[in-house]
Amino acid sequence: MVSLLIGASLPSWAGSLDLIEVGGAWGSPGATNPTALWWNPAGLAAEGGTQFFGEIAPVSADVTVNRLNPDYGELQPFANFPTEYDYSGTDVLSRQALVPFLGLSSDFTLDRLGVGVGLYVPVARGGASDQELGANRFALREGNIQVVHASIGVAYQVLDQLGLGASVSLLDSTYQANVDTTIYPDLVDAIEEEVGKGSVLLTPYGDGHMENPGYSTTTVFDLKDQALTFGVGLRARPLNNDLLVLALAYNHGVRVDNSGTVGFDFSCPPEHDAVGRLGANQRGICDASFDGVGTIGYQLPSRFHFGVVSQPIDRVRIEAFGAAVLWNQFTDFDITTAVDASEVDVDDPEIAAETAALVSREQQWARDNRATFFVGLDGKAQLHRLLGLGARVTYDRSAVPDQVLSANNLDNDTVILSALAFSSPVKQLTLGLSFSQHLLVERSTTSSAYGVTLNDDEAVGPRYFYPSGAGTYGGNLTRIGIVLRGRVGGSEFPW
Repeated sequence: MVSLLIGASLPSWAGSLDLIEVGGAWGSPGATNPTALWWNPAGLAAEGGTQFFGEIAPVSADVTVNRLNPDYGELQPFANFPTEYDYSGTDVLSRQALVPFLGLSSDFTLDRLGVGVGLYVPVARGGASDQELGANRFALREGNIQVVHASIGVAYQVLDQLGLGASVSLLDSTYQANVDTTIYPDLVDAIEEEVGKGSVLLTPYGDGHMENPGYSTTTVFDLKDQALTFGVGLRARPLNNDLLVLALAYNHGVRVDNSGTVGFDFSCPPEHDAVGRLGANQRGICDASFDGVGTIGYQLPSRFHFGVVSQPIDRVRIEAFGAAVLWNQFTDFDITTAVDASEVDVDDPEIAAETAALVSREQQWARDNRATFFVGLDGKAQLHRLLGLGARVTYDRSAVPDQVLSANNLDNDTVILSALAFSSPVKQLTLGLSFSQHLLVERSTTSSAYGVTLNDDEAVGPRYFYPSGAGTYGGNLTRIGIVLRGRVGGSEFPW
């Protein structure tokens, strides 16, 4: 995912989650530095010697979501109940962060060998709304999804023309989210059971009250998981020189099932809804807080990286690169929540059990991602030992279809423009500074697949039973990469 791409230790949410600038302007499928751990492990053996790579990247991002007022139909006039509603509005979701990459590779003085270790963040997304009761709070108040990789890789130059590599990564996954959920359908169902279908007491209840703050609960997830995955790659020099180098790698997708604590903070129905307030009080959810446990699982995608590199002279390097990313493997969030009846503050154990059962559930939240790709062109030239320059342009196609756009499932077609300057005050040390601007193409949709209703005859599927995400989505992201590279031995110009 492009918007609000945030790294380790900072909150985020989920669309397709990609941080495609792993290693900044130094990272690519044809890389021969420690960023090859992610991009293509075969590159670890290409240059020889020992290399250190450290980057810290300040990132600043803002996404603006201008939500349209959902069409819930007309409300019936009833004493003190509102007859109009407007849940439209604009939220600005912001985050500032530092995205790290730390890596080390070495040939251990053995010809053709390369071994690397690294810590980096290729999957992350973060943001917090500037509104306490924003129009998009049923999709996101604040959130964090990130997957930190700790990797070890090994590569070997089988022939002068061919190198092979493999890596294994321990994934440390974090899922944190703060989001509102409407309890209105469940509350109206409970009232109907008490007073009987067709009762005059049900007259004021209509879909237009669905997003009233009094009929909501704020749910806070704090979940974690760990998983193992792997990557393999090859690097070929068909002309037996650096005029043409071909790079191809595969990173295997893996499922993460984050588990941990979940907190629920219930509101109380508005004062004009005396029946609803009574029902909420009887069930122990009026201005109540519960602690429970939960899980959220989803599939990280498999991906194929490719690059075509040319070094017409030692001091100049050009690479066309890209990836096919199988985000279609990530179709849903699989969500479970569980609360013990002892959390419900009512005298009747049977009602406490019923309320706990209502909060404890299994559900899905549709993501419906499609397979996608990104492509780029990168050039670097070392004009002098004290000055090198580089530039890169990347196009990243969005993975999220229009019908499932929301503040927590956002992806934009994006053009990334990057510039790089670097200097080697001594042969063994390179300092680098890069700047990237993400130009997000604004997206609009009026055909959201998400919807909530009291009318079973018009109900949407359970994977889409969330407030509409129709609206306009835009934003910007700026990334600055500060790099320190060290090397001992190996090629004179290691890229």
